[in-house]
Amino acid sequence: MEEAGPCRDERPTVTGTTRRTGWQLADPGVPNAAAVPPPVIVRSPTNRVALAGHREVLAVEATGLGLLHYQWRLNRIPVTGATNATLVIDDVQFVDEGQYDVFVSNAGGSIFSEAAQLRVVEPPTIHSLSPSLTVWPGSNLTFTVSASGSAPLQYQWYRDGAVWPGQPSRAWFCPMCNRLRLDATM
Repeated sequence: MEEAGPCRDERPTVTGTTRRTGWQLADPGVPNAAAVPPPVIVRSPTNRVALAGHREVLAVEATGLGLLHYQWRLNRIPVTGATNATLVIDDVQFVDEGQYDVFVSNAGGSIFSEAAQLRVVEPPTIHSLSPSLTVWPGSNLTFTVSASGSAPLQYQWYRDGAVWPGQPSRAWFCPMCNRLRLDATM
């Protein structure tokens, strides 16, 4: 009877990436390591316009085997602590504006999402408005408003809660008005 020598594993060892699928082995160099596909981005974050001082949420949807790891980036720089499928910015500021993407990885590989642009705008603020007044027939009437915010500002005048047509500017003018009372409210 022949004596058995030391135990030898004759299974092939495969390393690297397959050409057909791009999958990497979960643990290259380990005999018969199970192939794990890299994650797939199902839905990348989308472009957003956020009001300064408000909350904004960006999200990515990815699938893959095993535990998925996330790392959000702003203008290609990792965002500290942003390691979930959603990125919540509680108090958006102008420094938060830029291109956001997310790096998603698992044991089989990694992928970047498409980038999404976050644009931060200042909400409109009315600083002054002409006072309420009454005019008599044949008088000219002009209301004006002073406002600030991110361009372009759009204006709409209302009378008794209804849209006043044809006045999409910061001044409302009525030449030779009939008796009319307009109340200014902010």
